[in-house]
Amino acid sequence: MLQKYTKSTINISLKHEKKQTTIYIDDDGPGIPYEHQRDIFLPFKRLDDSRTRETGGYGLGLAIVKQIATWHRGDVKIDTSPIGGARFILSWPTS
Repeated sequence: MLQKYTKSTINISLKHEKKQTTIYIDDDGPGIPYEHQRDIFLPFKRLDDSRTRETGGYGLGLAIVKQIATWHRGDVKIDTSPIGGARFILSWPTS
């Protein structure tokens, strides 16, 4: 598995309730500064200035994830992980 933004640990957990399902993805990497947490879901946005199309990525991945979540009446958010890095939270309504 390719681990670009973590030191050594990625934890994935699932919470299934009557009206909502949530997936938590936690890592122990450097995290995402609060002031950039909304920006990472914008198309073509890269927080790492050293990354270009030649070095990998177009800045579309998280924008696509956000759009797919929206199509399913869900959401995707980012927060600080309890293990030190970033926490991605994907949620959608359960029928």
